[in-house]
Amino acid sequence: MLFYCLMSFHQLYEPFLVSFLLLLTCLCIHIQL
Repeated sequence: MLFYCLMSFHQLYEPFLVSFLLLLTCLCIHIQL
């Protein structure tokens, strides 16, 4: 039950996490330049 809940949570939040990391990386690159 807990495993299923974690998996659904991960599937739900993974796109947001990926987009956030991508945005953060772009921001870091912009600051370094």
